Amino acid sequence: MKKILSTFLVAIALMLAAPANAQLIKFGVKGGVNESKPSYNGNLTGQNYTGFFFGPTAELKIPFIGFGLDGALLYSQKGIDTERGDLKTVRQKEIEIPVNLKYTIGNSLAGIFFFAGPQFAYNMDKHVDDNMHNYTFDAANLSFNFGIGFKLFKHVQLSGNYNLPVNNTATYVDKIAEGQERNCKNKSWQFGAAWFF
Repeated sequence: MKKILSTFLVAIALMLAAPANAQLIKFGVKGGVNESKPSYNGNLTGQNYTGFFFGPTAELKIPFIGFGLDGALLYSQKGIDTERGDLKTVRQKEIEIPVNLKYTIGNSLAGIFFFAGPQFAYNMDKHVDDNMHNYTFDAANLSFNFGIGFKLFKHVQLSGNYNLPVNNTATYVDKIAEGQERNCKNKSWQFGAAWFF
C-alpha cells in the first residue's frame, strides 16, 4: 500500500510540474454517496448500507481528442447492515485511490463522459466483532470502476459508477452457526459531485 500511495504522490507532483499555461491539469474536491451491498460465498446475502466519500481530486488531459485521466484520494465509508447481534452495522472505513481513463463528448460549457479504471483501497479497520459476528477486513483491496457523468461550466462534474471488487473485502464468521466462515465482497454504487478550481 505504501508503494501505491508513493506512486500516486509522484503522479501528483508530475502534474504540478506541468506548465501552468498548458491547461492540462485541473484540481478540485469531490464528494458523494456510497450504496453498498456485500456478497458472500454460499447462500448468505447482506443488507444495503448507505455511506459517503470525500477528498481531493485531479484531472489530466492527454493529447488525444476527448481523452483524459482522473484520480482522487478519498476517505470512504461503506458498510454492512446486519439483522442480529449487538453490532447492527459493520462500517468499512477506507482510503481509496481511484485512477480512471475518461472519454468526454461535448464542449467547454457542457458534456457527457464515460470512465473506467482501477481503484486501490486501504482498510482503516482490521477487525470488528460482537457476540454473534466477526469481521476481519483485508488490509488492502483492488476493485474496478465503470461509470458515466456530466460536466457543466468547466467546474462542475456529476457522476455515477459501479465499483466491482476483484479480491475479498473481508472474512465473516457467524458465531451462532458454529463459527461458519465466509468470504465477503462489498460491491457499491457510487454517486458523486466534483468542483474543479
